[in-house]
Amino acid sequence: MKNGVKKTDKRNNFTYWVVDKADGSKSYRKKVKKPNGKVTTATADTLAGLKEAVRKIKNETPLLCGLEQNNLTCGQLADLFLESFKRQNPPHNTVKRKESLVRAHFKPVLETMRIAKLTPILLENLAAPWFESNRSKEIIRTAKEIFHFAVKRRLMAYNPAEYLEGARPQKKPEKRNKFLTPAEVAQLVAFLDEKEPNTHNLRFRLLIVFLLNSGLRISEALAIKWEDIDLLEKTVLVCKKVLTNGEVEHFTKSKQDRLVPLGNYIIGELKKWKAHQAKEALRLGQKKTHLFECPYSDHVLNIQSVACKFRRVVTASGIPYCSLHDLRHTYGSTLAAKRVDVTQIQKRMGHSSPKVTQDFYIHASKEKDTQAEDVLDTLFNQLNKVANGS
Repeated sequence: MKNGVKKTDKRNNFTYWVVDKADGSKSYRKKVKKPNGKVTTATADTLAGLKEAVRKIKNETPLLCGLEQNNLTCGQLADLFLESFKRQNPPHNTVKRKESLVRAHFKPVLETMRIAKLTPILLENLAAPWFESNRSKEIIRTAKEIFHFAVKRRLMAYNPAEYLEGARPQKKPEKRNKFLTPAEVAQLVAFLDEKEPNTHNLRFRLLIVFLLNSGLRISEALAIKWEDIDLLEKTVLVCKKVLTNGEVEHFTKSKQDRLVPLGNYIIGELKKWKAHQAKEALRLGQKKTHLFECPYSDHVLNIQSVACKFRRVVTASGIPYCSLHDLRHTYGSTLAAKRVDVTQIQKRMGHSSPKVTQDFYIHASKEKDTQAEDVLDTLFNQLNKVANGS
């Protein structure tokens, strides 16, 4: 370097240049190679500052190399965030959800906006469409994560979305029960019993009744194999789940396996379905391992297809709107309404802690004198009557 003196810190094997400025002060400089192979010059007013600048350049994320901070747009920032997020190996469904939020909501509003020009007031004005969406909470949370990603990498001085949620209008969504009453359960099953008794309809009916009797998430129920069910001990082992792309992950949402007891009614239904499935498999020359498989292949059922069919069945049966997950709530609410111990409900539902169960099923009692199996058998006695035509 011109007008500079080359020096070496022998203790740390660190070579650098000291350059005299016009005002009499000194500048410490060193050429450093970036992770992408390009060479740049690190500059600082002190030797310690130079070493810190060199360390940051060498540890720079490869994705950021070649991108000028002042010209970086929010769309490019979102892409960098997603790439970094994927490297953390999150669940597949979580990645798809993040990508959907960025593609459908974040980029249409901020894709071409330079991060250097973005302020909290400007962001609040531009983000007006987010507040009108029924996913506003998720969108704003994702925006905060993206800008926090930029702050941690010193691309932004502060997070412009930090206080964004304060401007969100308070919407009062229509209240609806998140569980079915016994009368609605009977009406739903009676409607399914009216269908032609073919393999498709029998399998779908069993799936609905199984969800009502076990409290499993739909992703967990579709991953159940026959080897997970003990018909003698009347239990089902929940240890895996199905993703939206059809792949099976060998752990549940809470990352903990659980053993869920089953009542007499659902055990009888499972025995009937096992015999029917074995007969169909023999006719087609197949071997069925999953409880709910496609009839002509060994693939598990698709979650979205099952959800769409359930919505059509709910509309046609005449019961109030409910989702597949509401069947899980029906199971938990039934136990809580009968004053089953919160800890027992938590273990069956697979919640991370009893507090999660108690916060959701606030009407649960601390009394422990009611057994869960008795409660469920009482609830589904009417299903036996419906199934027998009485």
